[in-house]
Order: sequence, then structure tokens, then C-alpha cells
Amino acid sequence: VNMSLKLTTQAYCKMLLHAAKYPHCAVNGLLVAEKHKKKDSPRDSVLCVDCVPLFHGALALAPMLEVALTLVRRFFLYSYNFSCGDRFWATTFKI
Repeated sequence: VNMSLKLTTQAYCKMLLHAAKYPHCAVNGLLVAEKHKKKDSPRDSVLCVDCVPLFHGALALAPMLEVALTLVRRFFLYSYNFSCGDRFWATTFKI
């Protein structure tokens, strides 16, 4: 299935600024997408409306990541009816 990913300006800027703030570290976070209704036609694109930066540096902290995923998913699901989609990662780079 070919599916495209579209980012709002807010989501893109948050992702970029999180990576720019910590150029010496790998960073990760969550992309938050609009939830599609089941009756809609098959999705050909996903619109990510927000981004939640999580960590920089040590990315392999499974307990902290699980807690963060749970909190963010519940917040966006109950507050805005959005769903948390893919995580994003940026490898270490220099700006």
C-alpha cells in the first residue's frame, strides 16, 4: 500500500527545532495524526498535525519510552480525538 505522509507547519517546525536544539545528540519523538473515520474511503495519505519531542541522547530507555507513549497517546486521544502515529528519529548531525 502506497501511503504518503503530510506534515503541518507546526509538526515540521517542532521536529526540526528539537533536532536543531540538540545537534550533538540523536533525538526522537512522536508524530500525531488526525484520526480517520472507518467509513471514509481508503486512506492514501496521513496528515500529521502535531509533533511531541520526547528524548535526546539515550534513545534506548524502554521504560521511559513506554510511559511517554502511553501518556501522549491518552492525552491526544481523549483531548483531540487524534492518534499517535509513527515515531521520528534524527541521527546525530551537525547544523
